[in-house]
Amino acid sequence: MRKIIDRVMGLYPDLSSAGFKDRGFNSGEAFEGYRREMLTQTFEDQVFECCVAFSTQMPRGLGWRIREFSSYTLKHRVEKFIDRQARDHVYIPNGAAITALVILQWLPVRSNYWGSPNCRFKRRATLCK
Repeated sequence: MRKIIDRVMGLYPDLSSAGFKDRGFNSGEAFEGYRREMLTQTFEDQVFECCVAFSTQMPRGLGWRIREFSSYTLKHRVEKFIDRQARDHVYIPNGAAITALVILQWLPVRSNYWGSPNCRFKRRATLCK
């Protein structure tokens, strides 16, 4: 999983654990700190949890209409899915949901409003050739 996350980081140098670089709190030194968080085992575990949630829920069509929601909404969907499974609240950063969807071959599409760390997705990105 670590090598795949490193590959995503290489493909998207403006991606951090908080989402994409923006004009607000996810910029400057804060962005660098959030970027370093992507190198931790905790982030790797969060990405794995997102991959499991997306992989098990997308085929069932349980409201997981990836194209219709922002990364921020999808991260909350993953949190609710895990909360129901574990009966305990789990925090998932926006960047973990984005990273997981890139791994699952979804292409992040930034909004026209550059000030947002969020994105939407379209199908198919090719991460590994």
